[in-house]
Amino acid sequence: MEPAIRRGDRMRSIDGRAGRWSRAVAVGAALATVWVGGPARAGNGLPAGAGCAPQWRIVPSPNSSELDDNTLLAVSASGPADAWAVGYLGGGSAGFLGTLTLHWDGTDWSVVDSPNVGAFFNALFSVTAIAPDDAWAVGAYAQDQRFRTRPLALHWDGATWSVVPVPIAAGMRGELAGVGAASSDRVWAVGYQASDPTVDNRTLVEAWNGKGWRIVPSPTPSTGVTRLAAVHAVDRGDAWAVGIQGPINEGRTLVLHWSKGAWSAVDSPNAGTGVNGLAAVDADAPGDVWAVGATQRGQLHSSGLSERWNGNRWRLYPVAKTSGDDALAGVAVLGPSDVWAVGRHTSPSGSQRPLVQHWTVDGWTLVDAERPPSPTAELTGVAADQGGDLWAVGSYQDQTTGLYRTLIERRCRP
Repeated sequence: MEPAIRRGDRMRSIDGRAGRWSRAVAVGAALATVWVGGPARAGNGLPAGAGCAPQWRIVPSPNSSELDDNTLLAVSASGPADAWAVGYLGGGSAGFLGTLTLHWDGTDWSVVDSPNVGAFFNALFSVTAIAPDDAWAVGAYAQDQRFRTRPLALHWDGATWSVVPVPIAAGMRGELAGVGAASSDRVWAVGYQASDPTVDNRTLVEAWNGKGWRIVPSPTPSTGVTRLAAVHAVDRGDAWAVGIQGPINEGRTLVLHWSKGAWSAVDSPNAGTGVNGLAAVDADAPGDVWAVGATQRGQLHSSGLSERWNGNRWRLYPVAKTSGDDALAGVAVLGPSDVWAVGRHTSPSGSQRPLVQHWTVDGWTLVDAERPPSPTAELTGVAADQGGDLWAVGSYQDQTTGLYRTLIERRCRP
């Protein structure tokens, strides 16, 4: 068993093998059906929450189609009235997946049309909101069931999402899993590239300079399932990217640092001898960077993983323990003693629920998050707006239809 480092265990396992990609979608499906009668409900079928509070509460969120799975993987906010959540939608047996984008305007979340490039598969794994008229979302697309993925980048200009060409070397396949921006003309996107038919992956880093994307040389300390999962830009000259490196079933944490005009590998610790991978990274300052992910325990179990850069080295910090299996997928750093991580917890009975942990001067502690009425739910991304209010996104499985529905939770500063 390999703990997931990609947001959502339906997306891809830690060793890079395909997960449950098979749900399909009808493009242009109708917007979410509004429930009538009884208490007010969101487009996701969950009860409409109250106003913003200093506890994690479910916020009504729509689905692009009531006939397909709707899964959110990442969230980013440029301010209290501008946030984006992205992922994919699909269902059925046709094998098609489409991009999914939701926008928060300060009052409500709504579905926003987003383009699809691939005839077979399209998904968005990450998003960064720079300003109301400037956002980037990245992912991958494929034209057929051979699943030869290509990097995908979409840009929001305040009115529409548009596809922006992303280079990749001839004969290579690849994906972009993370995106982060220091400014409108300094945006980073990271992922992996490989030549068919091997799984001998190498890191992929691309930079946007305000005019176009270009590949930036990046080290690959160890090939195999190697991939970068996330990137955070501290400022124009300082950025971090994290992921996994090494052969299948032997993966270890991977950390790259952009400094002095070049990317370099930085030593990062691992917990135990099992597979370790990092899924997300965020920073409060150049000398205060956090990364989270998962580590394998034995053959069948996993635990959350957290690491911190103090300006000199990366160090492990044990997360709060639970009675089951955990994986962390997102992190948001508000201050040196105020860090939030989200993911999923799987109980010994097999049910799965959202997991939230909070770092303070006392270390990591478990924090209750409102649960949807489902034994299968998770959070896959978390972000703070400029005021310190938090958003977390993910999905849950509707127990009537069996389909996955968008899940968005919010916590406001006290």
